[in-house]
Amino acid sequence: VTLVDLAVGLLAVGAWIAFREGSIGRAFPWWVALVLTGNLATGVYLIRAGMRSSSTREVLLGVT
Repeated sequence: VTLVDLAVGLLAVGAWIAFREGSIGRAFPWWVALVLTGNLATGVYLIRAGMRSSSTREVLLGVT
């Protein structure tokens, strides 16, 4: 794993979380968690989103 791979992954997941959450304030704690724990935070976010959503579209886009 290179630092470039890590940075691209963090940026991609961080951007998706920001898009899905709809505000920087709600996404910022998740960004911090991503930097500190990496894939653990991604997994927790996905499980949380899946449990709160009723469809795959809602999980991916955050819309109903």
